Amino acid sequence: MTKRPRTYEPYDTLGMIEADREYAKHRLEMVWADAITTIESRDDIIIRIKKHHEEGPK
Repeated sequence: MTKRPRTYEPYDTLGMIEADREYAKHRLEMVWADAITTIESRDDIIIRIKKHHEEGPK
């Protein structure tokens, strides 16, 4: 018994695209908020860059 691939009506596909777009936007906002709260000062940025150079990329 083979499964037939599900076909989507145009409005279904548009809904899926919109849901994916909203999810991507939400994730971007979460990452951005995390970056903003992580970087507290200019000195903090400099320390992180120096540490990255010394330790190398993870």
